[in-house]
Amino acid sequence: MNTAQIIARLRNGDKLHMQLSDGKRVWWFEGPHQNIPEKVITAIIAADDAIMETGDSLFGLIGNSQTWEVKDGS
Repeated sequence: MNTAQIIARLRNGDKLHMQLSDGKRVWWFEGPHQNIPEKVITAIIAADDAIMETGDSLFGLIGNSQTWEVKDGS
């Protein structure tokens, strides 16, 4: 899955989820379930202003939200 496909799913209302597992971030969409490599998400966050955290941050740390969505107007 490339960055454009991820952004398209987010624009369609899908939520991107993250959890910590064995000290690493694991990213996925729920329905239909699809795992997303962290390097792809890292590239989207670093290069684009299209996605944002929803505020359910693990340990209150920036970048550790369990749910991410597309920003309005993106």
